[in-house]
Amino acid sequence: MDVNRTRYGQHAVAPYAVRPLPRAPVATPLRWEELDDPALDPQGWTVATIGARLAEVGDPWRDITRHARAIGPAVRALRDRV
Repeated sequence: MDVNRTRYGQHAVAPYAVRPLPRAPVATPLRWEELDDPALDPQGWTVATIGARLAEVGDPWRDITRHARAIGPAVRALRDRV
């Protein structure tokens, strides 16, 4: 992850990080189908409501590690191109 992206609209935020805004919104992973919801709001889940979301729909990233890949082969491939 590129953590040096500090310009407007280029921030990387860790999942479930509490953001320093009123009502303490929580950066929440989404399911693909949730992106179609016109009521989706980046401040929709807070420290007060995230527990209910997890109880209702679970953690969308629960199985993310089964898709994980080692970065070594990609790094070597990039070095070979230079």
